[in-house]
Amino acid sequence: MQIPMKRACAAVLCLVLASCVPPGSTGTGGGGGAVAMQINNRPITTEQLLSSPFLRESLRNLIFFETMVATAQEAGVTIDEKEIDKTFEEQKAQYSMGDAQGWQDFLSQNMSTEEEFKNQIRSSMYFEGLIKKKVNVTEDDIKKSWDTDANIIRDVHAQQNAIPEAEKAALTFEQVKETIKLRLESMKGMEAQEQVMQDIITKASVKISGISDKTKAQLLEDLILNNEKKRLEETMKEREETKKKMEAEQAAAAGGAPAGGAEGGAVAPPAGEAAETK
Repeated sequence: MQIPMKRACAAVLCLVLASCVPPGSTGTGGGGGAVAMQINNRPITTEQLLSSPFLRESLRNLIFFETMVATAQEAGVTIDEKEIDKTFEEQKAQYSMGDAQGWQDFLSQNMSTEEEFKNQIRSSMYFEGLIKKKVNVTEDDIKKSWDTDANIIRDVHAQQNAIPEAEKAALTFEQVKETIKLRLESMKGMEAQEQVMQDIITKASVKISGISDKTKAQLLEDLILNNEKKRLEETMKEREETKKKMEAEQAAAAGGAPAGGAEGGAVAPPAGEAAETK
C-alpha cells in the first residue's frame, strides 16, 4: 500500500463519513441521497463520491490497512517503536542519498510526510508479525528436511558462507541447522502470507452511511472481495514464480546432479522454495 493513497483516502473519508448530511435533509445531489460536499456550490452526494474508481481504490487500501492492524493487535502482535525508528532512518538515508533536500523532494513527490512514512513501516511490521504467528518450524521439520535434501542444503550453505568446494561434503547437520531453519521459515512464510490475507478479508467489516442498500452492497463487494481476490491471485502467482526460480538456483548449485539424502541415496526434489519473508 502506497503512502500517497492512504493519505488521499483519509482526507476523502473525512468528507464522506464525517461531513455527510443525514438522509432526508434538504441538500441533495443530482441522484439524491446524503450530501457529502459541495463543488462550486453544487452538492455532491456520498454515492457520487464513491462512484469514483480512484476513491474506491483508496478505500480498499484503507479498509485493508485498518483491518490488518486490528487483526494484528488482537493476535498479540506488538511493534517495537525503536525498530520503526531504525528502519525509518535506514530508508531515509537510502532515499535521500545523504541530502536533506533530496529527502524533502522524495516526500513531496509522494505527497507524504515523515509520520506517514513511519506509518507505512509500522503497517509492514504488523503484517510481518501476523505471518510469524503462523510460521512454526519444529526440530522434526528441520531433521526431515536434512534427511531429504542434505546435498542441496550443503550447496546452499556453502554458497551463503563462502565455503570451499572441497569442504562442502564434510558439512554436518549441526553446522547447517540454522540454514535449514531459515529455509523452512522462508517456505512456510510465503504460504502463510496467503492465509493472513484471507484472514484479513474475512474479518473486514465496513459501514458507510448516506447511501442506499443496493449501492452499499455493490460497493462492499467491490471494495473487499473483488480487490482482495486479485491480491491473493497475485500472491499465489508470485509464490509459484519464486519457487521455480529457487529450484533452478538449487539445481545449478548442485551441478545438475540429483539431490542426495543424508545417506547419499537418490531422493525426490524439494517440494518448493520461497523468497525470504521480510
